Amino acid sequence: MVYLKRGRPGINLEPWESGLGPDFPELRYVSFGLASCLAAEYLTRPEPLAWALAALMDPGSWSRAELKMACLRRIAGLRGRVDPFLLVDCVENYLQLDPREAAEFETFRSRRENQEVRAMAMTWSETQQAVGREEGRAQGAHQLLLHQLVKRFGPLPEKVRQQVETISSLDRLTELAERVLSAHSLEEMGLA
Repeated sequence: MVYLKRGRPGINLEPWESGLGPDFPELRYVSFGLASCLAAEYLTRPEPLAWALAALMDPGSWSRAELKMACLRRIAGLRGRVDPFLLVDCVENYLQLDPREAAEFETFRSRRENQEVRAMAMTWSETQQAVGREEGRAQGAHQLLLHQLVKRFGPLPEKVRQQVETISSLDRLTELAERVLSAHSLEEMGLA
């Protein structure tokens, strides 16, 4: 069990109270309490996941902006060993800064020694934007196709709506949208 905000710090063996009675052996499970661990200690570890999880830990003498920069600097140093995007995503989601902290972070980010963090953040941001654009295009394509189908064939059975909404390929959605122009029925389109 991983405790993000509570639990004893570090890795622990915890008793599990099963309520099965005294004849059953005591069961235990491993827990990992993040909140009370010192982030600086985990940033020195060799495991990249520890650097991302440090965002959830006690910053110690660092400000939250300093902690975020330390996590991202460590991740930026991966140099191709591991794809950093999931690690950056963890830091970005779990260590969100208030406006004052964000201004402090931007001061750190603008320094020459943090050039790798700026480059990585730009790549991460571009990737997130591309994912959002792709999701938006797919959602728009679903809506457009459904609108075209209703205009051409009248009210759609729920089964057809669900079938269209489960199509994940933009190419397939585009093909169907073009076929609406010449098809005489939902059966002819392969949707009935």
